[in-house]
Amino acid sequence: MHHNNQGGREEASTSWSNHSQGIWKYLWKLKVKHKVKIFLWKCLSQALPVRQLIASRTKQGDPICRGCGEDSETIEHVLFHCSYATQVWKLAPIQWDLTLDHQSCFKKWWTTVTEAKARTEGNDHLSLTANILWHIWKSRNAREFDDKQRQPWKTVQKAQEEWFEFKEANEIPSTRSTEETRTRQSQVQLQEQGHNTVTLRLAIQERKVTSQLGIGIICTGNFQHQAQGWALHERSSGNHLIDELQAVKLLLSKATVYQFENIQVQLDNKRVFHLIQNAKTLDMRVTSLLEDILTLKALFRMCSFCLVDGDNNHLTNRISAYALNIIQDEEFVIP
Repeated sequence: MHHNNQGGREEASTSWSNHSQGIWKYLWKLKVKHKVKIFLWKCLSQALPVRQLIASRTKQGDPICRGCGEDSETIEHVLFHCSYATQVWKLAPIQWDLTLDHQSCFKKWWTTVTEAKARTEGNDHLSLTANILWHIWKSRNAREFDDKQRQPWKTVQKAQEEWFEFKEANEIPSTRSTEETRTRQSQVQLQEQGHNTVTLRLAIQERKVTSQLGIGIICTGNFQHQAQGWALHERSSGNHLIDELQAVKLLLSKATVYQFENIQVQLDNKRVFHLIQNAKTLDMRVTSLLEDILTLKALFRMCSFCLVDGDNNHLTNRISAYALNIIQDEEFVIP
């Protein structure tokens, strides 16, 4: 059956734009760990810190792949073309032979392979593929930063294990005790009535000379109707941005312990706020902290961040200054 070329091209461009819209929706539904979704999101947004991208943005560093020393290290090179990646794909239990022509653009390649979701076990195949891509990247980082050479079969094995563990964990029916279930249900009802948004306000103080960090948090609006203060003492990294992100991570970790469902985090640092909203950076330490923050964020039913005006007299600032001089973290009720 023949088509004229014109019609074929129009059809192709329409279907490509439709795919492009569905690609993000499918990514968040994918049954893989949150960190793997963030990684794929970076690949699709051309935001993965590969050597070629860093070199072109900063005009510094060598764009050549350290794995094979043959080509520029693009996202596509790391995941498909590098001799290490090709060995991994040869050993992988899942093959994508038909999509080789799209391997010059990760987004096109991923869009093509996600069409497999329609077939039997297609979603499983795609989740496993996502884990293989993630472990190729992890192996690349182990080589880049720790000088560790991981065997290609080991990468495939790790990807399969992680995929299988996640699949198993998510298919086990909930075996919560009745009491716990009842508590959760009452929390959900309370939350649905709008009583359950907890506001957490953050401030930090650094003492450069002794590398100390004081974190002050005020927590208001939970069921007990009593405001709480948290004073946390940490070691400062010497970098204000890293300290701020570390404090956000600690705040979220603590909020998960309390099992709050809906939280709003108030920040007074514009740069930190925008980083959390956009998650784009070339600094590996910042990237790693942002990934942790987004992973923790996903544990809440609702977690939003908002920007508030900095106020040196605000109670959180006074708590953070106090926290510089404590030995153990402290919690207290604010009258």
